[in-house]
Amino acid sequence: MNFISHESYRLVWRCLLTAVLLGSGYARGASPFTKEFTEESPKQAVAWAKPLAGGSLKVLFIAPRFTLGDVAELVARVDLEYETAGLWTATSLGYDPVALNPLPEHGSPEEMLARLDALLDVRWHVIVLANFNTRILPDSVLSRILDQVAGGTGLLTVHLHDATDSRLMTVLQVLPQEEGAPSIAAGIGECAFPGNAVLDTVGSVQLHEKGRVITLDYPGDPPENHCLIQVPSDPVDLDTAYEDNAYALVIRALCIAARRINGVRILNVQDVAPSGPNDLEIPPDFYPEFVQSMRDSVVAQPSRPFRILLNEPADQRYTVQVQLRRKDSDTQISYRDKTPLQRGDVAHVVEIPAGPGEYLLDAWLCTRSGVADWFTANVVIPGWPEFYDLYLEKKWLLPNDSLEISLKVRPIVSPDRRAAVYARAQDGFGRIVSSAVQGVDNSGGTVTLRLHFSDLLSSLIKVEVFALDSEPRPFSEWELHRAYRELRYLSVRRPDRLANLELIAATEELREYAAGHSLKALSEAGVTAVHAPGGEAAIVAAARNRLGLVPELTRVAAEQARDGVYREPCLNSPDYRARLDIELREKAAKHWAGSSTRYSLGNRNYLGGTEENICQCGYCMSVFQETLREGYGSVAALNEAWGTQFGDWDFVEVPRDIGPGYGGSPSPWMDFREFMTRQFTEFHHWAHDRVAATDAEGMVGARFAGDTSIYYGYDWPGLFQYLDFVSADYSPLFFEKVHSYAARGSLSGITLRDTRCFEDGAWLSWLPWRLALNQVGALWLDTLWGDAHHAAPYAWMQPDGSLTPEFNRLAGTVCRIRDSVGPLLYAADTPAPNIAVYDSPYSRYLSGVNDEYADTCCQSQEAAAQLLRFAGVSFQFVSKTQLVALDPAVFPVLVLPFCRALDKDERDALRAYFKNGGALIADVIPGTFDSHGRRVSEQSLNDIFGVNPADTARVVQAVLAPVDAGSAAAKDAGWASVDASVVAGAGIALARAGETAAWIVNRAGNGHTFLLNHPFRAVQRQGNRRILPAEGEAVAVFLRDLPGMADRLSTASEPFLGTICQYQFGDARIYAVLADVDAPKQKVRLPLQRESSVYNALTGELISRPHRHTFVMEPGTVEVVSCLSYEVEELVLEVPKVAFAGQRLPLRIMVQPEKDKAGKHLFLVDLLPANRPALPWYRRSIPAAAGIAEMYLPLAMNELPGWYTVRVHDSLTGLETTAALKIASPTE
Repeated sequence: MNFISHESYRLVWRCLLTAVLLGSGYARGASPFTKEFTEESPKQAVAWAKPLAGGSLKVLFIAPRFTLGDVAELVARVDLEYETAGLWTATSLGYDPVALNPLPEHGSPEEMLARLDALLDVRWHVIVLANFNTRILPDSVLSRILDQVAGGTGLLTVHLHDATDSRLMTVLQVLPQEEGAPSIAAGIGECAFPGNAVLDTVGSVQLHEKGRVITLDYPGDPPENHCLIQVPSDPVDLDTAYEDNAYALVIRALCIAARRINGVRILNVQDVAPSGPNDLEIPPDFYPEFVQSMRDSVVAQPSRPFRILLNEPADQRYTVQVQLRRKDSDTQISYRDKTPLQRGDVAHVVEIPAGPGEYLLDAWLCTRSGVADWFTANVVIPGWPEFYDLYLEKKWLLPNDSLEISLKVRPIVSPDRRAAVYARAQDGFGRIVSSAVQGVDNSGGTVTLRLHFSDLLSSLIKVEVFALDSEPRPFSEWELHRAYRELRYLSVRRPDRLANLELIAATEELREYAAGHSLKALSEAGVTAVHAPGGEAAIVAAARNRLGLVPELTRVAAEQARDGVYREPCLNSPDYRARLDIELREKAAKHWAGSSTRYSLGNRNYLGGTEENICQCGYCMSVFQETLREGYGSVAALNEAWGTQFGDWDFVEVPRDIGPGYGGSPSPWMDFREFMTRQFTEFHHWAHDRVAATDAEGMVGARFAGDTSIYYGYDWPGLFQYLDFVSADYSPLFFEKVHSYAARGSLSGITLRDTRCFEDGAWLSWLPWRLALNQVGALWLDTLWGDAHHAAPYAWMQPDGSLTPEFNRLAGTVCRIRDSVGPLLYAADTPAPNIAVYDSPYSRYLSGVNDEYADTCCQSQEAAAQLLRFAGVSFQFVSKTQLVALDPAVFPVLVLPFCRALDKDERDALRAYFKNGGALIADVIPGTFDSHGRRVSEQSLNDIFGVNPADTARVVQAVLAPVDAGSAAAKDAGWASVDASVVAGAGIALARAGETAAWIVNRAGNGHTFLLNHPFRAVQRQGNRRILPAEGEAVAVFLRDLPGMADRLSTASEPFLGTICQYQFGDARIYAVLADVDAPKQKVRLPLQRESSVYNALTGELISRPHRHTFVMEPGTVEVVSCLSYEVEELVLEVPKVAFAGQRLPLRIMVQPEKDKAGKHLFLVDLLPANRPALPWYRRSIPAAAGIAEMYLPLAMNELPGWYTVRVHDSLTGLETTAALKIASPTE
């Protein structure tokens, strides 16, 4: 029997100290009720061979560029001198110049070949070929690699995509296996490879003359973002313990390939603690209970001995280091034995604290120059206390909730033995938010504990339950590490409403370790949420990286059409809808908690990815025929419009040769496009309602592609109406649609596909401000990283896992907005716009098949928006539903950009609007075509615009000139596409294009109209100057003369190149000025009053003589000022001198004005540890109705004791104040 020596007890204290330094932390005299640790340093990668005895390995890695993050992970675990040759993809040596625009700076095939040739001039210890098809390497390169191997260089192949008859495989198949080669898998811990593969079957060692060739043949498909390791088949198993073990296998293979394996190696690690009789010593007639009592009689010791067995007697003196790890734990107990392993020894005993449970025990043999060998043993230690049948009464929690935990403790014969069952809950930020402990005597039985929760801040809670051989008392972290443990995860339903600008990363499924590393980097840089396919693994990955989750429940996109006409799956298929109904309800229930009540119906949804007229299946055609019946009334009317000869509705089908580029009637194509677009929109409405049936409070939306193809099926007004949030690729026009249609406080926003979406770096600093000033809630990022098959040269992250300068600039601006005026801008009210811009759906379809004008509806809409922005007026796009009910008292002006195709309801609505006193501005005559693309025979809207078309439209190119020859503006106004058939009737032409009337103003009754008779023309750029089309000034004059139009803000620079926004927050008026990124230096003077106290909200400066203050605006800069009726004398913050961990920290914030009473303010509150950044999970945005706010911060139970600072920023004035306090343990 082994007795515990005094040295063993000293060992316990050394391990305790090591746990403090290397583990997740240890608070002095830690109590399960009070003092635990938090703010632990990140868990370090296991340094398997760092330093490596004999010096670094020289290794050349050849692999796809976005898989080379594995090399950085290796460097953290083994000493390497290395170079990398980043292939474009697994199937391409370099980029294809035809497929990319613009071409990247590096990555051509010629450049890659030159690099490979240069690198192969160096003699390497090992060359690694990983995760690609070697057929892309020229014969000369393969020959040089094999020549090096023949000369003694090792070759490691991993995840090769080669066919069995490839050039390399032909060579490898005939190489002999090396007899007696060291085992690659010996001493490697569990890796959770797919199929529970046995590690011994993964690797093989062959000989090629003097060199070793090692093949790692992992089970499962090659990963997309790794080149050296394999990942678990279930992403739930993505644990750092498995990841460390997977890299240990690769390091072992590299050492074997380089012939750097030590002769003396660890053969095994054995648990030699007294454990009672073994199975062979027990008489067969003994009862199991009696045998168990004999084993339980062995009293638990503070440390446990393990014997390290060697494969042969030690050839020199070695020092021994051991480490105890657990899955899903940040604590590591490490111990360097002071007693060396002497020369000639074949075994060595070490003792470390370890109680019942499963562990990974790592052992190292070290020489003076470094690590000679290592070994990981999967250890299962029996003992008492241990429990079973762990049951949690809930699978999810509310922010204020309780949880009952029950379990069964196995009884023990010894009457003096006592145990404690301790449970604690830790959130995704590492904060312990609840704990409970219960004593257990030797009889064991059912134990019940209850955890109480309040003010939960994270969407994930990890519940750990421990059993310790002790009376209930405070337990240290190292004691818990050696205790029997089980854990469970619970999601938290925590609705999160938008209060600031969100930065959202859209990714594919989070199935690999590399994705977790990338999410961590993105989170630390300012990303707030991740959009990814849902599931338990996604919830855990997002929460661990302190990110919100927008789970993707499905995706609605057809990449190709079957036979050119069938969409798969069909949106109207009953079977598809039945399956999806169940799927959406089940997935919504799974994410009812854990996703902040936000759900996505897909990433880059579209009707069809090709320019084909889908879907013409029986389901769709049946609905389409019924729609045509309602629209046309008779088959004869349909045949007349379509130019067909159908005899009955049941025989109606979509003609084959229709659409852009084909002649004939536009009606079939327009009718079908409008029908399928409506089907796509209504399908999203249907899917939204399926999710809402499970979570009525949830926000359901989707992300769409760019509005670059009419075949995508996007009806933005309908999608914004039926979905709670919508995002799509950025364009200036889509930005205006988001600003017009998006619900306030939603995740609607724009998506930046990659770093090609901007003109220069300054644009990345300007765009977030434009979003915030217009209260657009979210900025989405796509193409975050590439993978083995997608090079993604313009991704937001670099192949080595670092963030690009473009991302850092963008995210830095977003963080600056959040830290200053962001909460204020999103909480303030804005004046309602008084100009409506009609978003005509039928006119967009007509642009696709009618080529009378070179311009399209979308181009005209964007040009009109530019002119209105340039004129300094506020506007919004309106849908057909809004048009029918448009009130001139709310919107005195309605702009009609390229609204050539209107149905009867739209034309009647415009007449009613005009009759009620509304003003209409149109570029071309509206409504000359109906919703089917047929030219309207009646007068249409000509009379209200005061024109008389003489005959069919005749579009010609002509030079515009104002009529007033004595005007300074009477000069060449540029070329325009005018309708020469238009003749001014009651209207007055202010310009002419040759003999054709243009800029026709008509005032009849209460209504006013202005017809350009040519499409809106875009503002042109010339350096940092803008050239405004001549009609821009004419439109501005027309608006200025209209009754009921609010005065626009005037500036010193006329016109101002940028955006000026006005807000109201309580009694305070706020102005925000954003200069365009390509504008020259400008001067701006805002309508500030002499008697107002005006604060620069970004700097906190009180502006003197505000009525005369001029802002000098550099390109892309922003100014935000707040106008108050009083001057703030002091910002007062009241905090207690001492606060206790695990309790609420009360705060009182007051604005003390110089006189009068303070108005409404908005405070941004942060908690900062001493000499460290603010803890982001404690940030609060607090409105104060009368300049006074009272609130609290829920401190964690394991908050590190010490001095902290509370910082309060007044978003309205920019003023800031701080107060220091001490956070202490409740026992102090």
